[in-house]
Amino acid sequence: MPCPESERVVYETSGLGKDVMLKRCLALFLLSAAPAFGALIDYDYSFDYYDISDCATGCSPTAESGQGSLTVDTDGLALLNLNLFSDRFNMQWQGRQSFDTYDIWTLTEEGKLHSLGTEIDHSGYVASLYLDLFFVPDDANPMWHLENVSEQHNTLSDGRSTWALFGRFTEVSPIEVPEPASWLLFLAGLIAVGGLGRRSGSLALRQRLSGLR
Repeated sequence: MPCPESERVVYETSGLGKDVMLKRCLALFLLSAAPAFGALIDYDYSFDYYDISDCATGCSPTAESGQGSLTVDTDGLALLNLNLFSDRFNMQWQGRQSFDTYDIWTLTEEGKLHSLGTEIDHSGYVASLYLDLFFVPDDANPMWHLENVSEQHNTLSDGRSTWALFGRFTEVSPIEVPEPASWLLFLAGLIAVGGLGRRSGSLALRQRLSGLR
């Protein structure tokens, strides 16, 4: 962003000098770079689960129902919290765990299939999430499309029992959050403007005093 003409005239006529003028212009540029925003997305996860601890091949355990939720960071492709509740288990986790991308297959000219996975080990529970997103538009972030998960290989274990989970993700709300790098630029601009303001005020006072002598 070029330095405003009004700023240039003020500094040239006040005797502050070109160096101060350039610093002030830089500070204004930093302030004009408003913080960019990433997004966190909350999803509800309604699922059926099966106890597969002692299930041999061909076993058909009885399904029970559970409820969960998770928050993902779209820019970081990461899981930030995971909650899984039922009559048999209660897992609550917060942290940061990246998703791994296993496969990306082109389905049509407009989109692809993404396979993502991650594992959380917390408070005696191990949760493994492996998600096949049937359709993600080209150049889109898969974290915005968890509602398109078609196949799941999710398991939860407490060391005694292991459950297989199959359900549906429903977006609750995206939450915009400022990215740290853009906030640093913005704060640097504030500090620079504050410092230059004090300096210019002090110089103007000295000039007035010298004119009275």
